[in-house]
Amino acid sequence: MTEDDVSMTTNTSKSRCVMNNGLPGAGKAASIFNDYAADASQMVDLGNLHDKVKSWFLRTELDTLMGEPQGHAEEVARDWLAVGGRRWRPFLAVSVFVALQPDEDVQTASMIQKIAVAVECFHKASLVHDDIEDGDLERYGKPTLCGEYGVPIALNVGDVLIGEGYRLLADSGLDGERVRAAVAEASGAQRLLCRGQGAELSWSHKPCSLSSHHVLEIFRLKTAPAFDVALQLGAIAAGRAHDFSDVLRAYSDAVGVAYQIKDDLDDLVDDSGLMRDATSRPSVVISLAAERAQGDDRTMLVGLATGKSNADITAHHVRAAIRVSKADAEAVLLLEHYKERAIRALDELNDQTLKGLLGHSVARILNELASEAMVESKNEGTGSETSH
Repeated sequence: MTEDDVSMTTNTSKSRCVMNNGLPGAGKAASIFNDYAADASQMVDLGNLHDKVKSWFLRTELDTLMGEPQGHAEEVARDWLAVGGRRWRPFLAVSVFVALQPDEDVQTASMIQKIAVAVECFHKASLVHDDIEDGDLERYGKPTLCGEYGVPIALNVGDVLIGEGYRLLADSGLDGERVRAAVAEASGAQRLLCRGQGAELSWSHKPCSLSSHHVLEIFRLKTAPAFDVALQLGAIAAGRAHDFSDVLRAYSDAVGVAYQIKDDLDDLVDDSGLMRDATSRPSVVISLAAERAQGDDRTMLVGLATGKSNADITAHHVRAAIRVSKADAEAVLLLEHYKERAIRALDELNDQTLKGLLGHSVARILNELASEAMVESKNEGTGSETSH
């Protein structure tokens, strides 16, 4: 990742096309999605596949797959695994497997189900620990585990889920070589994720001014590994990991950064989220605004970017300063850039079904924000209010 990722959005914005939703920079990505629509991935109904994966996380399905929970910690962990979330990561694991190993039998179906649930175990464990570290008390519209049970129990439940993930990999039916590869991928992803979270926690402990480039690098380290391990495990299960590992990693890096940019843009329409995240974790929107703003706005935003809160600063002030600096528009361009980057990573794939599935997956996972951001931008431009 280079600083050109930030600067190129400004240098090329005038020449960018426009998608039907009106966002700048999305035209190229849209045309690529349309190109992929003509390939063999049309044979796979992604909506039905996603619904199938989500059904695996019904509590009854989890207990059938994993056995009855033993003790309070496993009971809480199982409930947490069953609640909330879009299941994108297990969906990606299954998508890769389906593309590369279309001939399914009972044994392979059980294998990929266990791998997909393992992926979500790792992800849900990271959310438990993240909520503890950030002091968050609500997720999915409900109390977080640390909010409901306290830090000691929540911490232990997160550890339980990590153990469950590795248990499922070991019990998946993969042969010895692929089990070793799967454990190596999962443990490597865990280390990278902790490095990214560690960089964010280090900033929280001793806030300092971060360039937008450095914020994007934290995003890559913190979020990309959870996508990458899903994709890599799907390829390992299909016996094709060596063929696609580098491409899948590049794709994951781009999707992970885009996902975090999406989160920052979501915060712009949520007063509590905007003010909480402005001072508790690095935000690319705040960093971009601090780099661009002038006068009092710059002083305020640099203060926020270095973790300094001020009771006199309201979400309205911050949002207005961001809008004047055009940092929100720049962040939308960055989002589109990383979406395109994910698609371009797939150019190296010679498997058209896998290329199509992953191309459409970018659209499914990330395009939801595009229309939301445009609606918010239009409402602000006309002075109308939106509910937060």
